[in-house]
Amino acid sequence: MQAQPRRPWTAQEYELILSHVLQNGPGNFQGVVPGRSVDQIRMTWTRVVKPTIFKSLADKAGGHQT
Repeated sequence: MQAQPRRPWTAQEYELILSHVLQNGPGNFQGVVPGRSVDQIRMTWTRVVKPTIFKSLADKAGGHQT
């Protein structure tokens, strides 16, 4: 299988990942984002989407983390 060229992630792709995780949990990412591999999706969830959510929640709470 040939590597796919790199391209920036879109807001819609991030939303697809978040929607999938909210409905099914953070696993089985096969086919969640068309044109993206399971590894790409998993790494984007782990390194981008999830940390962004936690940072936003911490900021909303005034930076107080438990």
